[in-house]
Amino acid sequence: MQLPCLQAHSPCPVVPGVVPLDEYVKMSVRALEVCHELECETVVVHPVCKFTVQENFDELYSKLLPIAEGYGIRIATENMFKWKDTTWTETVPAACGTAADFVEHIDYINHPNFTACLDLGHAQMVNCEGAVALIKALGEKRIGALHVHDNDLYHDDHSFPFAGKSNWEEITSALAEIGYNGHFTFEADAFMRKYPDELQASCLKLLHDTGRYLIDRIETKKKLQK
Repeated sequence: MQLPCLQAHSPCPVVPGVVPLDEYVKMSVRALEVCHELECETVVVHPVCKFTVQENFDELYSKLLPIAEGYGIRIATENMFKWKDTTWTETVPAACGTAADFVEHIDYINHPNFTACLDLGHAQMVNCEGAVALIKALGEKRIGALHVHDNDLYHDDHSFPFAGKSNWEEITSALAEIGYNGHFTFEADAFMRKYPDELQASCLKLLHDTGRYLIDRIETKKKLQK
């Protein structure tokens, strides 16, 4: 059986002085080319954290969208955060990091090949507004993809749901409320690095079972709303 490629991620992040913007654009173009060959539906391309929506459009997405449109691929921007200081324990929202800025990015760019990838873990970081708030603000029409993972609210742990402090009943209720029907894509592999090779298959099964459970919760709650 051939597994479809449903979502990919362009190289990231943009680090001033380490990955110049023009190089990031080239990397993202190459990612679109590869995903075209893989028949991938959606490619997540981080916005530049410090940019406004106008700057992200002018300097990044306006250069990528014509290519994505030609390939029939959606580009998904993502909610970002910045570390407040070098203690690495407190964050502040960056591009798309607040509900208002995320909505502005999607609505200003307003392109059929442009959508939102809501990173549930990023949304839960301290000083961010929370996944539920972003889900409700964006709504089903703007959210085209998810990054599903958990954390301790202070570190970008990329762990599996229920290993951190996110409230998954609230998150699944919000996704059901807006009628989300998109893919449920994990970005939760960090915990697997601690396990020996012999247990990797068990780790993957845990992720699979957790994902099925959460999807079932969303679908059950949709039915209860009718």
